[in-house]
Amino acid sequence: MDVSSVDGKMRTFTAIDFETANYEKTSACQLGLVVVENGIIVKEYSTFIKPVPNYFIERFIAIHGINGASVRSAPAFDEVWNEIGEVIIHSPFIAAHNAPFD
Repeated sequence: MDVSSVDGKMRTFTAIDFETANYEKTSACQLGLVVVENGIIVKEYSTFIKPVPNYFIERFIAIHGINGASVRSAPAFDEVWNEIGEVIIHSPFIAAHNAPFD
C-alpha cells in the first residue's frame, strides 16, 4: 500500500496504537505497529499483551473485543518490547492515535 499522499514531506514514520484492558496506563492488552519507509508499508506487527494489572473492564471489552481469554498465553510487555524496541527507537517520527497515552 502506497501512503505517500499522507504528507508530501513525512514519508518515513512508525505508527503505533495500543488497546487497554482497564484504566491503568500499564494495562496494554494489544499493540499494533506499522512502519512506513518512503511512503511504502514495510512492516506490520500486531500482538496481544498480558496486561498489568491483568483484569478487564466490561466497557473496554465492548470497545475492542479483547478479554482475558484473548491474552491468556500472550507475552508480557517486556517481551514485546524486545521485538519492537529497536524499530521505535530508530524511527525518525512516531505517529499515534492517542499520542499522550500511546
